[in-house]
This record gives sequence, C-alpha cells and structure tokens, in this order.
Amino acid sequence: MKTTEAFSKYINFTSKGKKQTAHLCSSNSIIGDNFTLSGKTILNKFNQDIGEVDADIAREISILKNKNFTINIYLTFVAYSDGGAHWGEILIIAHDPKIGAFKIFCDLIQKRLEQGNRPKFEIDKFTVNKIIETNGKWQPKELMPKPKLEEGQAIIKSKMGFLDKLVEAARDKNPGCYVGSIFFLMMVAGLIFCLIMGVFGF
Repeated sequence: MKTTEAFSKYINFTSKGKKQTAHLCSSNSIIGDNFTLSGKTILNKFNQDIGEVDADIAREISILKNKNFTINIYLTFVAYSDGGAHWGEILIIAHDPKIGAFKIFCDLIQKRLEQGNRPKFEIDKFTVNKIIETNGKWQPKELMPKPKLEEGQAIIKSKMGFLDKLVEAARDKNPGCYVGSIFFLMMVAGLIFCLIMGVFGF
C-alpha cells in the first residue's frame, strides 16, 4: 500500500557535454555520495553539474521539496557507451523529516551503495512501519539486478574504490589516511618511473 510519508526510486540520468562528463567521472563524484537536484540538473557536493534527469522526475522532486521533505540522492553507478556518451543511475529517497528513523535507514543504504550493492525495495506503509519499529535498522534483503548493458556499453564506476577512500580521508583531514594516500601515490609514481627506465634501457 502506498504511503505519503516517503518516496524512493532508482532513476537513470544522462551526462551531456565534456564538463558534465568530467565532473561525473572525477573523484568529486563518488558512488554512494549524496547529491542534490536543481531543476533537472544533478549537482555533486562541490556544486558541480554531473547530468540531468527528465522533466517528470524533476517535477516530482520539486513537489516533495515544497512539502519540506528531506531529499537524499545517491549515485549508484556510472556507465559509458561507444561514441563517448556517459550516463548513470541515482537512487532517490525522500521522506518526512519528522520520521527520525529514516536518517539511520538512509545512512545504512548509503553504506551498501558504497560497497557496490543496490538494495531492492519500495517505500510503502509496510516499509515505513518496519523502519520506525527498528529505529531505522531494517534493511531490504534483495538486491537490484545488474544493469542491462547493450553492445558497446560498460560500467566504469559501481562502488567506492580504494583511491576514492583515500581522497575522502584526505578531504576529511584524517592524518593517518592522508599520509597513507601520499605514500601510495608516491609508490605509483615510482613504479611508473621504473617502468619507463626499463623500457628505455636506462
């Protein structure tokens, strides 16, 4: 049974132009990150434009915003098509902010997305009751099927990678992880240098 207290949906979006694509593929747009919607435009947490949803979805989210709903928009994967087109998927979870348990529920969903898992669920009265009863700890067991790709298409990002974690740690100014990220990048640079030296016989 449908509910007016919350809403969720997986949505495909497209990235148009070099600037949108660069923002989408960069470490500023990590799987599991929470994005925002301005009109039809999807913005990452650095306010960079990564793509667009269709007008119907934009209108639906606008209505929920006018109801003062909390809107969570998570990046779930990024894909590439021959010819240079980039596209992806977002998960939208909107809810009445008076239901505090949804904050915990959404945080757990976000962690699963970061790990490359796309939970399969629909927000209805049963789901809302479960979330409230468990103080947000209820989680759907089923996963969404892998995206169906046509010939010439490939998934290029589907979970938070090791380098993404290092970048996030550096931004959060975690000293241990920051030093680790610098050390790792120095190792990579050293390896590349050694390979070049070997190729040219130095």
